Amino acid sequence: MNAPLTHQEFMNLREFVHQRCGIFLGEDKAYLVEHRLARLVEDNQCKSYGELYRKARQSQHHSQLCLSIIDAITTNETFWFREPRAFAALKERILPTLHQEITRGGREGIKIWSAACSTGQEPYSLAMTAYEYFSAHGGEPVCRRHVRILATDISRTALAVAKAGIYDSVSVTRGLPAENLERYFRRDDGRWAVKDSVKGLVEFKPHNLRKPMAGLGSFDIIALRNVIIYFSEEVKQEIFARLVSALNPGGYFFLGTGETLGHYTRSFEMLEYQGMTYYRLLPRA
Repeated sequence: MNAPLTHQEFMNLREFVHQRCGIFLGEDKAYLVEHRLARLVEDNQCKSYGELYRKARQSQHHSQLCLSIIDAITTNETFWFREPRAFAALKERILPTLHQEITRGGREGIKIWSAACSTGQEPYSLAMTAYEYFSAHGGEPVCRRHVRILATDISRTALAVAKAGIYDSVSVTRGLPAENLERYFRRDDGRWAVKDSVKGLVEFKPHNLRKPMAGLGSFDIIALRNVIIYFSEEVKQEIFARLVSALNPGGYFFLGTGETLGHYTRSFEMLEYQGMTYYRLLPRA
């Protein structure tokens, strides 16, 4: 059995996590750190959480140990069509606008970024929403031709689940309409697999939001939902500034319900659909 986590060990590990990925752990998270890192202490043959911390500090930034610590701490709570009004706004407001621009020759396609995709429910929900819109406006081939979704997450474990696109019977009951399950999934040995037509719209990549975003490209829509609350004030400012540079002119931005841009940036105008707030990038001065 591991030695209990001391206060100093918690403070050291908290700072380590904050430096590496921007997540800020409050004083009340000591038990979470102790519980989630206990297996890593044992697997790495450490006598204490302090020794685990020292090994992590001495290892390379992208070492398996560092990635495993961040992976263990990261919260991957998600479900299908989370906050449905966001997907309604996408289908009823944003996609029609962008599709009209494509029809007029003003754009070639629609690029969407799910910036903290966890185990894949959000980007696949975005893909299904795009199919739902285009099935009534040109057909699914038009959707496949014009829509591309990038899905990123810092957790390699979560990304592995997302890439596989296979979910158990409990997972598919969490927010997924029955008609979507029937249309966009197939049975796979007692589980449910996302059909290739949906998977084909989505590309998965590991990404730390504290790192430069230039290599990811530019986007017409970015969803960073129910994530920003875990970051410190300093990191929030840093991330919002990078998101502004990653959006195409007039691009759209979604936060989670209860999250706000606040005083971090004035680069967006606030829009509303069915009582839900989302944002559009203002013209650059």
